[in-house]
Amino acid sequence: MANDSWSTLQLIAILAVGAIIAIYTGVYLPNQAYFENGQFEKDIIKVLFNILISIVLIVALYFSIRKYIEHRRIKYYQDQKKQAHISNLHKKFEDLINQDHSYSSTQTITRAWKEVKSFVAILPANMKEEHAERVKKFHKKLNIYFHEAVEREQAIRDQKKEEEEREQEEERILEEQVEELFEFKKKNKSIGALPLNHKYSDAVIREAESRMDSLIIEEKRIKEIKKDAIKYYKKNSLDTKPNLSEFNEEIYLQVRQEILDGKVLLKGNIATSDVRTLTKNFYRARDMPQDMKTRADAEGFSYVRGNELDGFVAAGGFYITKETQKESNKHFVTKYLFAELHPNMKVEYAKEGKRADVAYISRKFKLAIEIETGTNKLDQLATKIKWLNKHFDYWFFVCSRKHLSKYNKYVDGKKSFCLPPKRAKEKVLDLIHQ
Repeated sequence: MANDSWSTLQLIAILAVGAIIAIYTGVYLPNQAYFENGQFEKDIIKVLFNILISIVLIVALYFSIRKYIEHRRIKYYQDQKKQAHISNLHKKFEDLINQDHSYSSTQTITRAWKEVKSFVAILPANMKEEHAERVKKFHKKLNIYFHEAVEREQAIRDQKKEEEEREQEEERILEEQVEELFEFKKKNKSIGALPLNHKYSDAVIREAESRMDSLIIEEKRIKEIKKDAIKYYKKNSLDTKPNLSEFNEEIYLQVRQEILDGKVLLKGNIATSDVRTLTKNFYRARDMPQDMKTRADAEGFSYVRGNELDGFVAAGGFYITKETQKESNKHFVTKYLFAELHPNMKVEYAKEGKRADVAYISRKFKLAIEIETGTNKLDQLATKIKWLNKHFDYWFFVCSRKHLSKYNKYVDGKKSFCLPPKRAKEKVLDLIHQ
């Protein structure tokens, strides 16, 4: 725009100068006397002076016009910027004022009103006046939404509280039933015992059985520690004690007091005592120090060799002591190898007069393992399967490959399985860790 104006001014200036020259020269050139009496020189000076004045005026006019054009250009861009700013303010205002908060939370509604209020504060005075009524209506609408949100959120809190109270009540009732059944089992000294006049859910029965099982294990542990204490005091003075854990020390002190009170009589010596120092029936030889192996030999343990569940020879063999000699060493060792898979594995798990060789008991499910050697009678097998289906979620027949065909027809492959030891181990671990 500036270059076009400058070109136009240049053209005007040239034309003006040419016109002035033409006027002056055109007036005086025709007369010869005009040149002879020196009038021409005077007029030339006058013309040059007029030309100079014209040039000055033209330059002054040019800069004035140029300044005016620049002023108009700056004003134009300022107006454009101002209009864009006002347009953005209008757009943002519309975005804020048209938001739907009918289902917003109280926090969102409060934040929305603060945002609108802060934005309106920075608007130009004319826009404030223009939108004042809409802001009031928006505020009124937000107040309605806010009260609705308060009621809605209170209803949600009340519902959540009711659900929590209901869950707590259900947990309390479940705990009462578990404790009631647990006390019944303690009274009858039986894991599987159930009262005739009361029916409990599976969850209650499982938890009560789990607690009873833990109690039996704890009582057995305490009994073994007491035997160790009696053996110790047969050899040592009552004024001494071995290096013990806090739990064991309490039991030793109890035994010591019972000896002092005459409730426990120390007869004989350790050589003739029937108290065992080794509390388990199955040990891996590789994990036993030499003095422990010596004690195992003295206490009637048998040293046997055997295979791991994956078929490889077990390094070092095992020390075992069986309650009945009818059970083969292989059957006995296999039971305890499965029992090593998880702390919740129980050997010879009893229920309603029958036993599973190994059982996994947890809140999620019960699993039984029967190690089979192919000697079962059909009627005994049918009775055992019925018992397994009743009391366990999953159960396994574990046998060598040559006996798989005999037992495969009694399992469904979904809840019951017939597998060799290695595959049974893998399947059991998959179920436990699923």
